[in-house]
Amino acid sequence: MDELTRIMSHYLHRLQFWRNILLIGKLLGMSVTVHNKQGTKYLVYKEHNFAFLNAGYSGHPLVARLLNSAARRVQGLSYGELGVVKTCVAPGDIVFDVGAHIGRWTKTVLESSTDVEVHLFEPVPQTYQVLVQDLAEAIGSGKVVPNNCGIAQQERTQDLFFYEDAISKSSFSRRWDLENQQGLKTPEVIPVGVTTLSSYCERLSINRINFLKVDVKGVELDVLEGARSLLEKGKIDYLQFEYGGTYQDAGITLQQVFQYLREMRYEVFRILPIGLEHRSQFLPRHEDFRYSNFLAVNERFQSNILGEPQGMLDIPRLCLQHSIIPRGVIHIGAHEGHEIEVYRKMGAQSMLFIEANPIVFERLKRNVVRIPNTQAVNYAISDQNGTVTLHVTSMDQASSILRLKLHKEIAPDIKETCQVTVQSRTLDTLLQELKLVPSDYNILNMDIQGAELLALKGATNTLKHIQAINTEVEYKELYEGAALIDQLDEFLDYHGFERVATTTPYHPSWGDAFYMRKSGMSRS
Repeated sequence: MDELTRIMSHYLHRLQFWRNILLIGKLLGMSVTVHNKQGTKYLVYKEHNFAFLNAGYSGHPLVARLLNSAARRVQGLSYGELGVVKTCVAPGDIVFDVGAHIGRWTKTVLESSTDVEVHLFEPVPQTYQVLVQDLAEAIGSGKVVPNNCGIAQQERTQDLFFYEDAISKSSFSRRWDLENQQGLKTPEVIPVGVTTLSSYCERLSINRINFLKVDVKGVELDVLEGARSLLEKGKIDYLQFEYGGTYQDAGITLQQVFQYLREMRYEVFRILPIGLEHRSQFLPRHEDFRYSNFLAVNERFQSNILGEPQGMLDIPRLCLQHSIIPRGVIHIGAHEGHEIEVYRKMGAQSMLFIEANPIVFERLKRNVVRIPNTQAVNYAISDQNGTVTLHVTSMDQASSILRLKLHKEIAPDIKETCQVTVQSRTLDTLLQELKLVPSDYNILNMDIQGAELLALKGATNTLKHIQAINTEVEYKELYEGAALIDQLDEFLDYHGFERVATTTPYHPSWGDAFYMRKSGMSRS
């Protein structure tokens, strides 16, 4: 047991709130989720010898002071912020530091994670000069990309209120209360250039921000509104933002930020000195303007952060949530058809199961043979008719008409064992050959390892009748030539669908997405 954990356990016992923890011994090696008597969810975990815990009494000044001082001795950040960096920033990530000041937070990221690329934004000229001097080595190596500009809702020139006697207090909103309380001199008004996160990413062809930290003295909402196109598509994985009295100066509220992020399907957590407090809903008492940092987590990582059981999307629940009544289901890449009973309970009257692997197909056929209004066929579904090569793997569910690529690095135990030539059809052609009526089916489920876009391109007629699509998606090219989620988004948007749910519970490079037809869009 390390010294910090020993001291923590001692104070937990003395303060008599360790009973709220599910087996405090778990602190020494694994993540747990606990609830206090009021039902507030807290996260308790240990990472890199730092124990994060909250048992409904995290605000006790003795414990908070202990942990904050320990963290500052290590890296110069609060204990909670340090934990977020260590947990949420991974090697190879693209990180944005908006309101970088002199780069303290960025230094922590560079020390904690290797091979990250950090884009810095600092509009105060004097501060920016200190920043680039202190990070000269990282800038020279290309790990850090500095920008002497601000980030806002739109590109323009904006007035910055520069406090010569308190440079760190400079902001795009004048700090009237602070001037009165601390006797600051009247600020100098400096016009500076600002851009938006969406515009910046488009210019530099940055497709995803893995971690965004925002500390802009009350104009956080402006920054987020300028990132709308990124947030709507879930192109920002984690987002840390500051809150406090600066919001009063800027005339915004935490509730506005909270509601905006929830609309974008992000869960919000308050970063505590010893953990994360899940804010599942906004309550009036939360608007206290006390200094805090918050973490917003994209929906695809929520089950991991919340410690919920791992699993893919719940199709019946999503259909019910979006008022979709199943008529029939087409399942491409059906494997052995384990979803049969799920579809039947949903009320599907017709089911078509399609499996490319001839050996697996025999097992599928046996499973569906006695199910009424159900067919199983042995085809690969693509954008053309004819034959294709199926690359069979040691785990047959990973087999694909595309070769393994990054999949070999992520799951090295799964290897290609043989190649099989199989019949290929477009979905539109297959329905014609089987003399099936496309309008009998309104749900499409696909699990074909990177070939999803090929299947969709050959299904443009069938898509006119589809109301919901559940499909595997990839964020990295796990298979050679595999379409990534953004390409699926673009294609399906053109055909009248929008993504309404996403999850990546097992690995950030792949998961499931649920698309539904946009309201008011014609199906013809």
